[in-house]
Amino acid sequence: MNAVKATIPVLTAATLLLSSATGTYAAAPDQVVDRETVYTLLNSDGTVKKSIVVDWLYFKGNGNVTVTDYGPLQHIRNISGLEKPVVQNGQIIWDAEVKGERSIYYSGETSQPLPVDVSINYYLNGEKSGCSLIGREKWHSKNRDNVEEPAETKEKHFLFRL
Repeated sequence: MNAVKATIPVLTAATLLLSSATGTYAAAPDQVVDRETVYTLLNSDGTVKKSIVVDWLYFKGNGNVTVTDYGPLQHIRNISGLEKPVVQNGQIIWDAEVKGERSIYYSGETSQPLPVDVSINYYLNGEKSGCSLIGREKWHSKNRDNVEEPAETKEKHFLFRL
């Protein structure tokens, strides 16, 4: 009887230890969808001022899941919840509790070059002029935006609003 009484606390401790250990490890989600949109603020001459990546991670699963995204982003901010990612070696690692479906929206800044070349030309009364004159003069003005894709561009999903 004493042997049984001695083994009950050991078995209880082992059960608690094993169940808590397996409960804390995150599983891979059943499905992951990753969509990015890059917003770029340009200077008046067409050079890049800042590029902001907004990322949507959608995943299905149950329990604690870990999702790893990749990208050289700085100033990462979760814009849909309170979770904070672990960022290391170009990886953005999210741990989240999922009950069926879940989305995380986050943003970050990138210094990667754009996949297109942008130049902006300003015209005043039909003649090319500097942008410093536009807005100060009361004349008919237009600006001409040129966007050129380098030959090595693989995907062509661009939306420009100037």
